[in-house]
Amino acid sequence: MKKKIFAITVSVLSFLSSLGWASELEKDELNEVVAFAKTLGVYDCYDFESAYSRPEMNQVYTVGKHSIYNIVCILGASNFGTVWFQRSGQGPLKPIYFAKPILSSSRVVGFETVNELATTSFDPKTNGISNHMKWAGYGDQSEGGTWKFEDGRFVLKEYHVDAVADQQVDPVTVFEGG
Repeated sequence: MKKKIFAITVSVLSFLSSLGWASELEKDELNEVVAFAKTLGVYDCYDFESAYSRPEMNQVYTVGKHSIYNIVCILGASNFGTVWFQRSGQGPLKPIYFAKPILSSSRVVGFETVNELATTSFDPKTNGISNHMKWAGYGDQSEGGTWKFEDGRFVLKEYHVDAVADQQVDPVTVFEGG
């Protein structure tokens, strides 16, 4: 089942690429982004082996004058980790950090920034990134959010959690931004 979900994810990415909403990175472009990521020294991506073994999953999106890069960091059984970068025009690459709620008993007690998201997708119609990270177990526990690209950065718009191990998928929104 997990292999089938992975295959469907790859198929969706390929389909979006064929529509011109996303394009697979060329080898030189991937090498440049990975080399930049390695200089930062903050990514635990096993030397980006998954980015090179699954090149079709690495994408670049154009949003106005910005290029948004989605690079596979690690592949897991239920999730895949991605890291994101952006470039304005011909400027330098910059890492993208995402605001994420800190939760205690499924309520927000603060915020942090993260540089890696699990199981992401980019929506070219809204210029938003969504993620849905399954927790260990049956997949009924999870969390995820939506960030929208505004004024050159991604802004958290919504975050949801399903912390109940009841074999039901019923997330609760714990943050909603304007």
